[in-house]
This record gives sequence, structure tokens and C-alpha cells, in this order.
Amino acid sequence: YWSKPELSARVFVGRESEMARLRAISTQVVGGNFRSILLRGPDGIGKSSVLRRFIFSAAADEHAPSYLVSCQKIGEGIPFAAISDLLEQMSHDPAVGATDTAWLAEASRISPSIKLAFSGVGNPPVTPPETARVRLAEAIKHMLVAAADGKPVYLAFDDVQFLDHASRDVLHILAKKLERLPVLLLAAVRSEEIGVGSGAGSHYEGVEWQGVLDLEPFTDAQVEELVESISRQDPPTTAGVVSKIVELSEGRPLLAEMLVADWEKSGPNSLVAASTSGNKSCVKWCPPETIRSAYARQFHGLSKCGQRLLHLLATAGRRM
Repeated sequence: YWSKPELSARVFVGRESEMARLRAISTQVVGGNFRSILLRGPDGIGKSSVLRRFIFSAAADEHAPSYLVSCQKIGEGIPFAAISDLLEQMSHDPAVGATDTAWLAEASRISPSIKLAFSGVGNPPVTPPETARVRLAEAIKHMLVAAADGKPVYLAFDDVQFLDHASRDVLHILAKKLERLPVLLLAAVRSEEIGVGSGAGSHYEGVEWQGVLDLEPFTDAQVEELVESISRQDPPTTAGVVSKIVELSEGRPLLAEMLVADWEKSGPNSLVAASTSGNKSCVKWCPPETIRSAYARQFHGLSKCGQRLLHLLATAGRRM
């Protein structure tokens, strides 16, 4: 999430140590070893940003295939929602077409786009329902091997706490089948979903994660740098406003960006101004419990048409 989309390609504050650790792990994958890492942190801490930044930069450096699935709350109760999204992405990769058509047919059980993307894909054989998830995981493994073509593969699931049960089963089986392949499997999860502490969360959503990477809150200096980088104002903001954003954001970059956007849009009626003046009639601000307020203020500032479009996009996601 970036307040200024045009800056998203070049503004990336902090997370040097986390990125360095992920890069070190990726060198093991390049050497032909499967690795699985779980990124953990509270809401708004920047898990998605780190996940996206790393997976796409690493894939670009290695000229390797990468797939990122964003799990959605709405898909939590839809069987194979996340795996279907993965297969939809893979259907756009020409290299996947080198997969044996029998395995592509297996994948087409839940993703009709496979048949549209690749010629010669017939109907999958009739099999007992209890074997369908095993065969689907095997099909994805063969598709990943074809896509890799000797290179490492980067596979990531964001907001994995919303993974549907059927996709979780497939991911569990798939992780076992990838143990000797050059694949880096990453997932991001809210820390409150799996607890904290040494070793907590190493087994989550059916996968025995080889490492858990905790994302810590930004330092005050990092929040200040972020505010200066994304602000539309020149100079960015007054020192008092910046210090108040640092205080209210509690080291969460997403919340800091939302506070900046609200300040620039609402000025004296913003959450920052209300907190500074002590105007409790405007809003009682106690982050992160009232993070919903920050979202709501931006949402209600949209036109009715914009609100309807946002609802549609939130529901449709990548299928739009």
C-alpha cells in the first residue's frame, strides 16, 4: 500500500535486515534446495510490502518465474479459492505449456483457464474424490518444474490466514512434494493469528515452515523518512505533524501512510489535528484499535460510484 502510486516502484523504507535474510535464503534455493519461510507481524506492519518487494525483485534478478497469491477474507469459505488464483496466474505463463497435458488436465478440474491457455488439454480422468487434492498438488508440482526450466521458482501466499481449507490441504501436500526442487515458498500471516514467541508458528496451515521471520515496528526515524517520502506537500509537513504521526502510527507503516493521506486531505479536521488539539468530539484516536476509523474516513470520502467500485474490486480481486 502506497499513498502515492507513482512512488511505489522506488520508495521502500527500512526492512534492510529482513530483505538481507530473505536474499540469503534465496541463494540456497538457487543452489537447488527447497525453502519455506513464514513472514509474521501485526496488521499494518508491512508484510505485504516486504513480500511483494522481495519476490518480484528476486525473480527479476534471477530471470525466474514468480507467483504471488493474495488470499482474501471473502474466499475463506470457497473451496480451492487460493489455488484457483495460483493456477490462473500460471495459465498466463507460456513456459507452463511444456507440462505434460495429463497433468494440465488435472489442474483444469478447478481452473478452466488452463484449457483456454494451452492446446491439447483433455478432460481429467474420473478419480475418487479423496484423491483429487493429491493429484492436484502433483499437477502443480509438474507445472512449477516446467515453468522453472532449471531456474528457481518463487511462490508466495499473502494473508495466508484467509486460506480456504481445500487450498490448505493442497498446499500441505505440495510442500512435501517440493522438498527436492529449487522452490522458495513464502507466506505472510498476522501474528495475532498464530501467537508469538520462539518457534511459535513454525507449523501453520499444514506446512512445516523452515523459518519464521518476524517483522518489527518501524523506528521513529523510519516513520519520519516514510512520511517525508510519500507526502505530497513541499516541504512535506511541519515537525509537529510528523511527530504526531510517529506517535499515532506506533511503528506501523501502513497506518502512517493513512494518517499522512488523511492529514493532507482533511487538514484541521484530520485525525492528527484532532489528536494534537485534544478535540475528543472529532475522534477518539487510540491506534491500532481504531485503525478501522482511518479506513472509514477515506472510504466515506469517496463518491457513491467510487464506493460501489471499491466493493466490486474487493470482491472480484484478480478475477476482475
